[in-house]
Amino acid sequence: MTDNSSISAILQKGAEVFREQPSARLDSEILLAHVLSIPRTKLYTDSSALVTKPQEQKYMEHLEKRLKGVPIPYITGFAEFWSLPIIVTEDVLIPRPETELLVEIAKQLSGLFQKTHTVADAGTGSGAIAAAYAIENPSAKVVATDTSTAALTVAKRNFNTLNINRIELVCDDWLNAICNNSLDMIITNPPYVDIHDTHLMSPSTSFEPTAALYAQNKGMSEIHKLIQVGNQCLKPGGFLLIEHGFAQKKRVVRSFLENNFVNISTRQDLAGLDRVTYGQKICIDT
Repeated sequence: MTDNSSISAILQKGAEVFREQPSARLDSEILLAHVLSIPRTKLYTDSSALVTKPQEQKYMEHLEKRLKGVPIPYITGFAEFWSLPIIVTEDVLIPRPETELLVEIAKQLSGLFQKTHTVADAGTGSGAIAAAYAIENPSAKVVATDTSTAALTVAKRNFNTLNINRIELVCDDWLNAICNNSLDMIITNPPYVDIHDTHLMSPSTSFEPTAALYAQNKGMSEIHKLIQVGNQCLKPGGFLLIEHGFAQKKRVVRSFLENNFVNISTRQDLAGLDRVTYGQKICIDT
């Protein structure tokens, strides 16, 4: 005789704990599947299977963290990006679905370059963008920079786990260590949230590194720096792609223009919000 509970009973217990949460059932399923190391579908196909007491205890610990607002990826240690399992810790931002637009645009623009072109992911964090681009463009040389050594450690773990050995990691304040006129493309998701934009804050963001979220000058200070240094590091004809806030388009475009970029364009995310602006370094005929 065992006093272990079934998967269905544990899920019910989790739903009761989470009853005030809008995503109670989904959160319960994700966390239990993680503890049991099974796909979520098996929670129902094997609903009568028993959960051990240590597993149940671990599950309840995860529920308590979630009730305190800890994002699920920080509890499980993983987030999905570009269909890749990305390791995350509280040293890095959680990769978001809208950031996949950066990779999508970069992939489209990559056809304009030689196969052996060079791309930088500035402020790589978890390395999600660099990893996705490297997988889509196996002949490209990819450089991933970040000022945080802890973030670079996470990025390296991801590259190793994904068996990507072609990405150079550089501890750098954006691109200051990169040679002038050496890059074909720069992809970046910099901090762009103004500390006063309370509508962009949520309980979950309080667990993420503030240096990767917030910027001075109404969220534009780091974007301005990137556009300036990007103009120096890019080869003539190279592209700079920047993710930004939905209300920042005009200021981002103005900064591109002030730094002599051409062919500037803005793309919307799946919610129809302005999300990525990119421009091309001007080619000067000799």
